[in-house]
Amino acid sequence: MPKRLSKPKKPADPNVAAFQMVNKFANTSAENDKPTRSEISRIMAAMGSKGGKKSAKARMKKISPEVRSEIALKAAKARWAKKAASKN
Repeated sequence: MPKRLSKPKKPADPNVAAFQMVNKFANTSAENDKPTRSEISRIMAAMGSKGGKKSAKARMKKISPEVRSEIALKAAKARWAKKAASKN
C-alpha cells in the first residue's frame, strides 16, 4: 500500500503564514497560481483577531480612573437618552 503524503502544517503565526505565502508565489512566477480565498481569509482573520484581543485591556490600563468614570457617565447618559426617546 502506498504511503500517504501528509500536508505541511499551517503556521499559527499569521506573519509567518503571510511570509510563506509570499515566498511560495514569488518563486513560482512562471505558474499562474493564486492563493485561494480560504487561505487569504484564514490569514486575514488571524491577523485581525491578534490585534483585537488586547485593545480593550490595553486602553483601560492607559486611562486614568477619572477619565474612565467620565466615559462611563457619558455612556450611561446616552443609554438613558435613547430609552427616553423610544418611550415618546
